[in-house]
Amino acid sequence: MRATQINEAMKLAAVHALADLAKSPVPDIVNLAYNERNIVFGPHYIIPKPLDPRLLSTVAPAVAKAAMESGVATAPITDWEGYETELNNRLGLDNQLFRVIGVKARKDPRRVVFSEADNLKILKSAQVVAEENIAIPILLGNEKKIRQMMEENSIEIDDVIIIDPKSDEMAEKRHHFGELFFKKRQRKGLNLYEAKKIMRERNYFGCMMVETGEADALISGLTRKYPDTIRPALQVIGMEAGAKRVAGMYIIQTKRGPLFLADTTVNLNPTAEELAEITLMVAKEVKQFNITPRIAMVSYSNFGSSQTPEAQLMSRARDIVKQKTRP
Repeated sequence: MRATQINEAMKLAAVHALADLAKSPVPDIVNLAYNERNIVFGPHYIIPKPLDPRLLSTVAPAVAKAAMESGVATAPITDWEGYETELNNRLGLDNQLFRVIGVKARKDPRRVVFSEADNLKILKSAQVVAEENIAIPILLGNEKKIRQMMEENSIEIDDVIIIDPKSDEMAEKRHHFGELFFKKRQRKGLNLYEAKKIMRERNYFGCMMVETGEADALISGLTRKYPDTIRPALQVIGMEAGAKRVAGMYIIQTKRGPLFLADTTVNLNPTAEELAEITLMVAKEVKQFNITPRIAMVSYSNFGSSQTPEAQLMSRARDIVKQKTRP
């Protein structure tokens, strides 16, 4: 700001910023740094920890605004988002991809079902999502247990939506969802009784909320096995029109930018044709992030040193991808 002095308004702004941050959910990276399970505001935590990465991007803007408002700033800031980005860059926290995702989400917050809401990590995530206006969380699980966990861990979510699929209040909704599910699966080994009964399971109930338009997305998989998470989504929501295969995609953030990896979870021993299809599916998703994909087909033999079927498989998949993407 090139402030001519540090005045009382700037000092107070720093104090209030620290106080507000102390009452916010503490990131897991801070919990791990101090060997704590869950740091919460209280007698033993009244000020943010020095290793909290949010300090710079929280306190500095507050002080800068106070300097401008009190008339001591000689270089006023106009682009606050750019200023925060610059601050995060100083800490090596530059994460353009997820900032872009966050900005898009805030413009049009969607309803997101958290099917494992009786887990502390999920509850903290839901709180952050709500506070940052990224999405509107819908928590699934036993309401009494969830509210108790929220109270014990100082988690607050304004106008929180909690739904227990097993409760008597949801009986009519379960039956309705069960009937819809039965129509989808009645020729695939499922009867009406089983279809209604399975709606007591949170993943199935949550997926049906998405399918019927009562929610826009579902997050699950932290405490359950991968098949138990993906199977309800496939059976209830299904695949995109024209898709023949399902694949898992992971994002790894590196200093050189994001890496998108597939498929490490769903398909066992895929053929060359299937590998090519998975690759093109992931490339399509990558473009949704405004990133032009650069594809690498990874094998244990990249230069023909091995003629085993497994090594040749990736080479054939590469040729197929090139043929299908050729102008």
